[in-house]
Amino acid sequence: MSEPTISFDRRLRWCKQAAEAIKYIHEKRVIHCDINLRNFLLDDNFDLLLSDFQGMLKSAHGETLIDGLSRECSKSFMPRAHGDYADVKTDIFALGSAIYFIITGHEVFPELDSLEDDEEIASRFQNGQFPTDDHACYHITEKCWKQQYETAEDIVSDILQIQMLRNVGKEPS
Repeated sequence: MSEPTISFDRRLRWCKQAAEAIKYIHEKRVIHCDINLRNFLLDDNFDLLLSDFQGMLKSAHGETLIDGLSRECSKSFMPRAHGDYADVKTDIFALGSAIYFIITGHEVFPELDSLEDDEEIASRFQNGQFPTDDHACYHITEKCWKQQYETAEDIVSDILQIQMLRNVGKEPS
């Protein structure tokens, strides 16, 4: 039995839903700390939902009020001086890896194992050696990994631009 093909439009919609979910929790001062495909679920309508909240709750001043001590896996982990540190930027970096997976159908560095090769993965990210697959959201994943987004809302805007460009010339449904 062959696997069903997932349309690009659906994948793009999932990327937008993922970014919207991250935007929403960040507005509530929640840092997820473990954004990856295993923590996104599909509902009955095949809409994407964020799950597994074990991250951080920050005060309005940025102090950590609650820390669930969860952190990203190596393929979503933004290089940083202190491995326990997490903020909006670390979530956005991880969102870049999730968007990459949704669009390409495979994890970053598919030839490497998250556990056995974690040092090599960390080294590549640290040295700015990001995947260079040519895909429609490449500029988005690259900006996530290079920490060029301030908010998840900026990612939603970039995804909306791609959706609008794809819909130019299409007949309304």
